[in-house]
Amino acid sequence: MISSSTVRPLTTTRSVLTKVHLTPFDLSLLQLDYPQRGLFFPKPNPDFHLISRLKASLSLALEIYFPFAGRLAKVENLEDNTVSLFVDCDGSRARFHYAEAKTISVSDLLQPDGSVPDFIKQFFPADDFKNCDGVTEPLLQSFHKCR
Repeated sequence: MISSSTVRPLTTTRSVLTKVHLTPFDLSLLQLDYPQRGLFFPKPNPDFHLISRLKASLSLALEIYFPFAGRLAKVENLEDNTVSLFVDCDGSRARFHYAEAKTISVSDLLQPDGSVPDFIKQFFPADDFKNCDGVTEPLLQSFHKCR
């Protein structure tokens, strides 16, 4: 891991005070593993400034997909002893991780049977998280790079 930072939407006017209430289907997914995705790129020319461009693009994308910069919020309803969950679109941030794998090529990632090699887990910091961990962790984390 080279760096970890946060990216905010370029503007937060759309998302201010927006709540996305979870449906029964959404609630059923909270105990599943946190879905993680990564983008793998060949080493670019240093003059291309790939990382700063990706962060700028993510900031723009978070304006449109503002729930990804929000947090899973929990409210305890004392009157009936229940808990309500929703996505608080507060525009707080998405986590951006930058890692390099100097000895790994893209071909090392592609398994004939479609499985994910074990060494990949070290690139994803949310390993062993459940979706319900979104109450304390970002809803979106991104980026890794291969040689």
